Amino acid sequence: MDLLDRRNFLKGGLALLGIGFSSGCAALPGGAVRVRLPRVGFLSGGAQGLGTMVDYCKQGLADLGYVENQHYTAEERYANGDIDRLPALATELVGLPVDVIAAAGALAVEAIKAVSSVVPVVMSNRGDPIGGRLVTNLSRPDSNITGVSGMAVQLSGKRLQLLKETAPATTRVATLWRPPDESMHAESGETQIAGNTLGVEVQAIEVRAADDFDRAYATAAASLLDGVIVIAEPLMDGNRRRLVELAIQYRLPTISSDSEYAAAGGLMSYGPKVVDQQRRTAYYVDKILKGAHAADLPIEQPTSFDFTINLKTAQALGLTFPPSVLAQATDVIQ
Repeated sequence: MDLLDRRNFLKGGLALLGIGFSSGCAALPGGAVRVRLPRVGFLSGGAQGLGTMVDYCKQGLADLGYVENQHYTAEERYANGDIDRLPALATELVGLPVDVIAAAGALAVEAIKAVSSVVPVVMSNRGDPIGGRLVTNLSRPDSNITGVSGMAVQLSGKRLQLLKETAPATTRVATLWRPPDESMHAESGETQIAGNTLGVEVQAIEVRAADDFDRAYATAAASLLDGVIVIAEPLMDGNRRRLVELAIQYRLPTISSDSEYAAAGGLMSYGPKVVDQQRRTAYYVDKILKGAHAADLPIEQPTSFDFTINLKTAQALGLTFPPSVLAQATDVIQ
């Protein structure tokens, strides 16, 4: 083979190598290149459907220029309210493997944390990640966990205050929460601390399944409590209408940290704009896919909040919102 033939042979070989290399690459938005299509895991304790963290995170990724199955593939796992399934689902995602996992709620994060300290986790957590022992520092997590915090603990006193302003005779209330979520437990405890300041006795009532809701409200009514604070998480979210029905049946003014609770017929809801939080998880997924370390990405706290009141439900409960409460509402349902 003469020199010219050898050169042509090498050019052809390099061209074939280039075709093979490019077929295995994924060009991410912004010009970053991966040698294979990234795999994004999603883990939720709730059910699949419109309006979940998975949907909003994907919308956020689309806003950043990502096209599913072109820039990344998605592996979605849902516990459908059965939190006992989360460890197995987390193990399954980690074993695929995936490049990053977006997790909805503290229990999902805990399940992944128990399986891996390496796979990056982006959380959308309504509770307190420090009180829930997920991380020790918000500004520098120093672990494989980062994302968005609901700052729920710091808002607990505000919910109790709004409930007392709306029903001034309130002296005893219940917090409805689901163990074993440590961040929700922390929020229940913080409500009790706020109650000491406001002169309101707070009684924690645990629920572990939807079948417990009837018992919980019956207990609150039998204990002559004046109201209920629902500490939102996937089980509560999936049973909003039942919680609304029970609150009206037992005539117990109820406020929830779930921003959709009042829209579903509840009296009041006050908390972070959950949709904004969940969409924000895409920012972290993008950073990690482009090489950032979760430990170096500060955990964000919410800066925008929804306070929704339902006038129709107030009337059914024989309540009238005072001007001080009406003035704070971001949304009023007639």
